Amino acid sequence: MIGDYSNYYESSNLLHGSLMQIMGTRLDALILGAGPTLANKVWEEVKDELVRLNKMLNKFDKESELYRVNNKAIHSPCSVSEELWKILADC
Repeated sequence: MIGDYSNYYESSNLLHGSLMQIMGTRLDALILGAGPTLANKVWEEVKDELVRLNKMLNKFDKESELYRVNNKAIHSPCSVSEELWKILADC
């Protein structure tokens, strides 16, 4: 799994979460004023979604949908998921 870290600072009512390697970079998130239980729940949901998106959009991962599209579409048309199509259309 992608290296992750989180720590809740009671004195500041702040959770610092970090993913060491996600989408080609490091991500740090600060969750303020939520209390430890909610802050940790939010961090887990954010982390899960970023990992999911990374699995779909990582152009270097041979298992990702984007990698497949990049390698196939140059030779012939290919289908993509509705979600990836929406992302590509927005780009």
